[in-house]
Amino acid sequence: MSHEALAEHEREIGQAQAALIMTCAFGVQTLGRQLQIPVIPALDTLFIGKERGVGLFDEICTQCGDCILGETGGLCPVNQLP
Repeated sequence: MSHEALAEHEREIGQAQAALIMTCAFGVQTLGRQLQIPVIPALDTLFIGKERGVGLFDEICTQCGDCILGETGGLCPVNQLP
């Protein structure tokens, strides 16, 4: 749904210098891949994983509680994941 939401607000986003993202780290990463402006996380998350099968998850974020993705260009220095 992020693609549709971004398309709906394309004009406003095009005028922005950065995006303040109030989601979990996965949302920050998802939008960071789709936007051409800096993405700044506004929340720390407690858990995130991406489902790769029924009951099988790959850890996307270690949930260290000190998210600095906005300062590192979307690359996590803790787990080396984008």
